[in-house]
Amino acid sequence: MALSRPSLRSWLRSPLPFNTKQWLSHEVRDARVAQFFALQSKYEQQCRAETKPIRVNIVNNSSSRRVPSMVTLPETLAKSIKGLSRSNHVACRVNGVLWDPMRPFEEDCDVEYLSIMDHWDDLQDPCWRASAMYLGASLEEVFGDDIIISSTGLAEREGFVCDAYLRPTCAEDVPETIDHSVMERLTEEMRALVRFDTQLHRIETSVTEAMTLFEHNPFKLHQLQKLAVDGTKTIALYRCGKFVDLVQGPLVGSLRKVDTRIQTLETSSLVSTNTPSDLLISAGIEATNPKLRRVTGISFANKKLAGEWKGRYTVALQNKHTNLGPKLGLFTHHPSAPGAPFFLPHGTRMFNRFLELLRCMYMEHDYEEVITPQVFAQSLWETSGHWTHYREDMFQVQPFAPEEPLDEDDESNEHEVMRGLKPMNCPAHCLVFAHEKVSYAQLPLRLAEFSPLHRNEASGALTGLTRVRQFHQDDAHVFCTRDQIKAEVDGCLNLLAAVYSACGCTYRLSLSTRPDKFVGDAEAWQDAEAQLRACLDDHAIQQNFAPESIAINHKDGAFYGPKIDVYLEDRNGKQHQSATIQLDFQLPERFDLSYTDAEATQQRPVIIHRAILGSVERMMALMIESTGGKMPFWLSPRQVAVLSLGQDYVEAAQELTRALKRQGIYAELDSSNTTVSRKVRKAQSLQFNTMIVVGSEEATTGQYAIRFRDAALNTTSSRTNPQSLLHQRLLEDMDAIVGGENHAVKLTQAQLIKNMLTRVPRGIVSGSTA
Repeated sequence: MALSRPSLRSWLRSPLPFNTKQWLSHEVRDARVAQFFALQSKYEQQCRAETKPIRVNIVNNSSSRRVPSMVTLPETLAKSIKGLSRSNHVACRVNGVLWDPMRPFEEDCDVEYLSIMDHWDDLQDPCWRASAMYLGASLEEVFGDDIIISSTGLAEREGFVCDAYLRPTCAEDVPETIDHSVMERLTEEMRALVRFDTQLHRIETSVTEAMTLFEHNPFKLHQLQKLAVDGTKTIALYRCGKFVDLVQGPLVGSLRKVDTRIQTLETSSLVSTNTPSDLLISAGIEATNPKLRRVTGISFANKKLAGEWKGRYTVALQNKHTNLGPKLGLFTHHPSAPGAPFFLPHGTRMFNRFLELLRCMYMEHDYEEVITPQVFAQSLWETSGHWTHYREDMFQVQPFAPEEPLDEDDESNEHEVMRGLKPMNCPAHCLVFAHEKVSYAQLPLRLAEFSPLHRNEASGALTGLTRVRQFHQDDAHVFCTRDQIKAEVDGCLNLLAAVYSACGCTYRLSLSTRPDKFVGDAEAWQDAEAQLRACLDDHAIQQNFAPESIAINHKDGAFYGPKIDVYLEDRNGKQHQSATIQLDFQLPERFDLSYTDAEATQQRPVIIHRAILGSVERMMALMIESTGGKMPFWLSPRQVAVLSLGQDYVEAAQELTRALKRQGIYAELDSSNTTVSRKVRKAQSLQFNTMIVVGSEEATTGQYAIRFRDAALNTTSSRTNPQSLLHQRLLEDMDAIVGGENHAVKLTQAQLIKNMLTRVPRGIVSGSTA
């Protein structure tokens, strides 16, 4: 069974729902697809030269076939198998691994054909990658050679994306931008490609030949150059109609079964900051950091999945933190400070609740909080390595010119040629560690900091609180001996579990191991990875995780140490990479850090980089979206609304408000001259957790009826002292929500929050969303 290639007539047949005018140029695209066919012929020739008889065992019907290797495609074989030829099996597993149906069998193997209907969980990523190819083909069909596709692939959460540079154009039939009408047109183009059952095709070629293929695309050239530097020799290319791209496989072979459940969703802008200027200029792009357009889309295998997603998507649009945050008076932005949010009083209160929670837990886990400078000399960043590897993402600070000429050889000269605004705290914490001699008896030393950090994010990538230029990280660094690694990582994981439980979030863990290029000796790496694996196994038992749920990302660790990545799942089931626990063997070497061991010799410490929330801003955005603004009581910026029935009871309402504030509960008085029903509706719209109405009886007796936002908590109509009831209710809720099946851990975490109630003036306690 030889590799099949569509006839010239079939691939030239392009489904065009819209009539394309003759002045819409596709010369670059047509030349590229012609080159692809030349490379495909060469690839097929190589495959025929390497062919040999192999046995393929078909799992679906427990049969086997003798076929020639390297020239038999899984999709071609499926057409000859009874029961599969007319089914919706668009993907397969070869020896248990997802496999491109347009990639030939290479050796004896077991093949299982997969139905997109029955294996959606496994096939959604391959389906979305294929959908991104359809979107790329549609963009080129609409914009012709006036568009350059930068990349196609998976969206951050669900669906697929395509990033592209759109040239300024004067052509009559070429849209100037990607607006709503163009998005609808792209959707129709993709659906037309699906209706025509446009197949995807795959070949393998050398990086050098791929560079010739993409000679007019600076973004692809840059990607290929990086692959060449990393030593990659051979890559896979995919074709959809006349669109050719370099994407990560595997992909499904056809989207015919997806049909009309494929669509574009939205478009946004971002900036390409890492493409070399010489490549851009050669492609006729004059901008240093060209602005790209990102088009996102979604596709599903059936109407049920599409309906479920549409419900989630509608709620997500309503709960976007960029809408709810300003509406609830939490934060705002101003053009004079792009990427730096202004936290308003209520947002600042919520921000501080996170810090109070962490500071309370830091006391329990023996962390020391420090404050370090914002601006450091260039020499520090050169020592840490950030000046070489991270300079483009830093804000560089140019000092005022000194009155006298600089002596560049004078190391004591306080006038630095350049300084850097810190993007992370690790170099500063190394200086704190090194400022005095450290004994082994002082280790582990746990340093934490909440100072603002600054990173030069591209302007087009800035989004609300999730992508900002100024942010606050719950950053900490643990300096310890190699023997203490496991105990310290265990402590970090327990702290992580306590914080996420208080926020009502679940999470999953992954371990990234030694990459091909690394620093240090292999034996130390193996020991560190074994300790991290043991920590993860113990944590899985403690938190009732399935051991197989912990992913192992082989060779994906940083070059200076293995790491644990934490993916947080919100109440909507979305995954967010948040916390990181990272071992570092390199930074102690760079800063020449040492401690004195029991035998009075100098030893290198190990650094554990640790962040729980990731950034406070991003965690705030996550909580706003996952709760729809209905914050749990401990985090809520509006805990109690005190509503006076009339002006005669304002004084009593004011006294109650002051009493609640003295108890560490934020209360806000509404004494406006309007009806109580309007006050109640306003409090509900602002998501107050509780409401207390003060009238004649309440002012006389000092007993109040408390109305909770969560109707399930309104179990009594009796009047009571609000301070004692709120405290009792919230502490009971804390016992119910924090922890898992492990009662010892559950009680420990609940006690942390209870302790915070007595220690911290604001008195935060975790509870339900009441």
